[in-house]
Amino acid sequence: MQATPKEEHKEIAMQLKEKQKRRIALLTSQYEYQIESMVQEKTGKLESWQEEEARLLHERLAKELDELKEYQAKQRVQLENTIDKELTALDERIALRRAMLEQRFKEEREDMQKERESQSRAIAERHAAEEQQFADAVGNSSQTTAL
Repeated sequence: MQATPKEEHKEIAMQLKEKQKRRIALLTSQYEYQIESMVQEKTGKLESWQEEEARLLHERLAKELDELKEYQAKQRVQLENTIDKELTALDERIALRRAMLEQRFKEEREDMQKERESQSRAIAERHAAEEQQFADAVGNSSQTTAL
């Protein structure tokens, strides 16, 4: 400025002020851009952190689901085994009860058959005795009439 005439000082000062304003505006925009970049980067890091957490949670849930399915499969197998054992035990009890009932029916039939045979024998003996009495009575009356 010392080398320039005094009349141009004002114009040069204005140019310098304008140049300084442009530099400040440029620095301000660069500063704002850097702040915005840092915020986006931080947000990006937060998002990737959240993505990592979500991935870990997903893996944990998948593992727990597999464990649950495995547990349910084991429970199902145990339940089916228990049901099979109970059915077998019930079948055995039914077979035993049926055998006992069949044996009892057989014994009752045999007892009834013996009772019938005994009654038939008693009837036959009584019939024979009555025939004998009748024959004796007829024989005695024919002898008495013949006398």
